[in-house]
Amino acid sequence: MVAFANECAEKGLFRRDELKDLNLGFGRPEASVSLIEKIAHRDGIGDLLAEGVARASEKIGKGSHDFALHVKGMEIPLHDPRIKAMLGLGYAVNPNGPVYTTVEHDTDFDFNAPELFLKKVSPLTVFHRLESSSLGPQKVRMFTLLLPGFSMLDAVGACIFAYSPVRYFDFRDLVGIVDSVTGWETSLFELFKLGERRVAMFRLFNAREGFTTHDDRLPERYFHPIEKGPKEGLKLEKKEFEDAKNLYYRMAGWDTLNGRPTFEKLLELGIERFDTP
Repeated sequence: MVAFANECAEKGLFRRDELKDLNLGFGRPEASVSLIEKIAHRDGIGDLLAEGVARASEKIGKGSHDFALHVKGMEIPLHDPRIKAMLGLGYAVNPNGPVYTTVEHDTDFDFNAPELFLKKVSPLTVFHRLESSSLGPQKVRMFTLLLPGFSMLDAVGACIFAYSPVRYFDFRDLVGIVDSVTGWETSLFELFKLGERRVAMFRLFNAREGFTTHDDRLPERYFHPIEKGPKEGLKLEKKEFEDAKNLYYRMAGWDTLNGRPTFEKLLELGIERFDTP
């Protein structure tokens, strides 16, 4: 929100009376701290900005939508999808919006990642390193295999900083832990299906509230090159992103028009009773 406000200020989108004594702009930390306080107390310009990037940009207008970095109304985390393309796909299709723990980050499986990470993820049949900025079919396959695992970790209350595929515990350790806590006799297959079921039910909820595949999109900025730094010139290709998204829908068993899980997928997951208009 602060970054959005700074950019609005540098582009002259605020009136002087709106900012009052705030000298907003990048590289001015004192002003940013003051702005945070104003947002917290809904004081002056902070009252507008407290609504979040999406609503603020709608009211400000003047082209601010182009750099209002959000998905489904939630602000983008600090990880740039031009560098971590699989994570960017997760930002777009995740029912909860751009959560940075939607899936393991691309850089953990690229050509600079430790060999241990590849070994730990191999039980999911992920065997090959992929460039972090790539978003071809093999990256979509990796995403499809990883997403239920991270959803499952959320469902059972397991910290992603402790568990596989690149942390201290393995996914397989969870089976024994869940059995010990619950008295069940579960399996890694069942736990992954639990994670997949959770995502499908979120998608059904979103569909009921009017969300479609049109909402599974990234801000336009990520389809333009990074302007400076070690990744200068890197960007997402719009056609490649759209192709990846549609491929994921088909692999996940979601309708490519409205983003709802199909009846066949719901039947497989045992939640076909929720297949309502």
